[in-house]
Amino acid sequence: MSYEFYITPEEYNKAAGNGISPHALEQRIRVYGWQKSKAIATPIRREKDRLFWRRIADKNGIAPGTFYRRVNGYGWDIEKAATVPTIDRDEARRIGRETMRKYPQEFIDLASRNGISAALFRERVRERGLSYEEAATQPRMSLSESGRLGKLALERKLKQKLM
Repeated sequence: MSYEFYITPEEYNKAAGNGISPHALEQRIRVYGWQKSKAIATPIRREKDRLFWRRIADKNGIAPGTFYRRVNGYGWDIEKAATVPTIDRDEARRIGRETMRKYPQEFIDLASRNGISAALFRERVRERGLSYEEAATQPRMSLSESGRLGKLALERKLKQKLM
C-alpha cells in the first residue's frame, strides 16, 4: 500500500504556515493528484476583488453575466468589461455583416444605381475577373448582344479545334 495520500501533522502545519487550509491541502493531494511538496509550497491563488468593477458595470447598465463573460470568457480587461456599453442584436448583426463583407458596399450600391443586381456584380468580379469599378459601371448587355458574342466565341473555339 502506498502512503502518498497520507498527510502527516507536520505537513499540515507546514502548509498552514504557507496559508493553505487543511481542506485545500487534502484536495490538492487526494483529488488533484499533486505532489506533496508542490501542494504544501504553492500558495493559494486569490481571485481579484471584482466587486468594485461589478458595481460600475451595474451603473453602466451591463448585466453581471455579460460582465463576467467579457472578463472570463473573452479575456477583456476588467475596466473595459465594466465600461464599454452593450449593443443590441441588430447592431451586432450589422457589425458582423460589415466585418464579413467580401465586396465593398459602395460598389454594390453603385452597381444598383446603374441597374446591375448584386448577384451580377459578384459574378462579374468572381468569375469574369473584372475590377469592382468595371463590374459596377459596365452596362448590362441585351440578350441579342449576349447571344451574338456567345456565337462569335463558339465560332472561334471551333475554328481553333479544326486547326
